[in-house]
Amino acid sequence: MFGSTLQQSDAGRRRTIRLTTNAPLFQVQGSLGSTNGTVMVDLGGATLGHGTYPLMTYGGSMTGFLNSTPVVVNGSVSGVAYITTATTNQVSLVVAAPSQPRIASFGVSGTALNISVNNGLPGDSYAVLASTNVALPASQWIPVLTHGIFDGSGNVSTSIQISNTLSATASQQFFRIQMPSP
Repeated sequence: MFGSTLQQSDAGRRRTIRLTTNAPLFQVQGSLGSTNGTVMVDLGGATLGHGTYPLMTYGGSMTGFLNSTPVVVNGSVSGVAYITTATTNQVSLVVAAPSQPRIASFGVSGTALNISVNNGLPGDSYAVLASTNVALPASQWIPVLTHGIFDGSGNVSTSIQISNTLSATASQQFFRIQMPSP
């Protein structure tokens, strides 16, 4: 059984969540607000296997988002670690086997690009990136959708408005999925 304690530093910008054994789960009574907050998880020397580890609960709504890539210190994980808020009113650490999301299908309907993706990590975040040059490194692609969440099966279907790119003179566009979301 893991519990957590919350420490706050860097003028409220960094959230540090420390997992400890036999401690009660950290609870926020009201709403949880964050803007790209980084979650640092101190494992106290433990190695976590695949699974979902609740870190905190909150009573109200959540505004903003947490960076889904945690900083894991003082321990290790046996897979890919990410932060998820897929369970209502709960922030959890998930350790899962690595996966490579794949675009399963896509199509254009009016001014929307519809994309279906599979093989993601359930509850992990993703972004859709675009570029007119497929050879550019991923860091230079432009996010056109950020902070999407894979469903419980690791799938997602989404629509992206592309009205400004649909013209006879527009450059060819390429799209890719990035996991986790930047």
